[in-house]
Amino acid sequence: MENYNDLEQMRQEIISLREKLDRQVIINEEHVRRSMHDKVRNIRFQTAVLAAVGIVGTVFCHWIFRGYLGLSLILAIATDIFLVTAVVYSILSIRKLHPQDMMNENLIMAGKEIARMKKRGIAWKKVAFPFLAVWFIWVVVESLNSGLDNETLRGFLIGCGLGLAGGIVCGAIHDRKQTAMIDGLLQQIDEFAK
Repeated sequence: MENYNDLEQMRQEIISLREKLDRQVIINEEHVRRSMHDKVRNIRFQTAVLAAVGIVGTVFCHWIFRGYLGLSLILAIATDIFLVTAVVYSILSIRKLHPQDMMNENLIMAGKEIARMKKRGIAWKKVAFPFLAVWFIWVVVESLNSGLDNETLRGFLIGCGLGLAGGIVCGAIHDRKQTAMIDGLLQQIDEFAK
């Protein structure tokens, strides 16, 4: 009889431990999903901020090139098209990515959308960097041929070069952080899928 009571007590303890373990796993999963939710929300927020900066940059560059320096309309339009394309491409790359998807059951579809977003970012860089190199040379040539006084010309070219370099450095830092965040999300989704 004593063995039976011991066995029954052990069985109750095992049941209790399983319940605790199940609750801990559920809490841990909710914590991970909340973290994933916050990362996606952060990516969307950063993209919205960069899109707003891109729109302001488009207006500012157009005014500087045409209104202030009198550079060619085609250069101003090419710059506008590039910046607007960057904004639209950024928004389109996150349009199907929603923070609440991280809390739902269909993480596989969310993972596929995150992977697509990562591929779009790589594809954009393959187009943007060559364009920026050609664009900067174009700006330098037009500025030199514009008849601007030396002080204005020097200030504009230094400012343009520093702005481009600063943009590339800040973009690279942002891209590195976002890529790490995306890779972390993909890894977490992959672990949930197992």
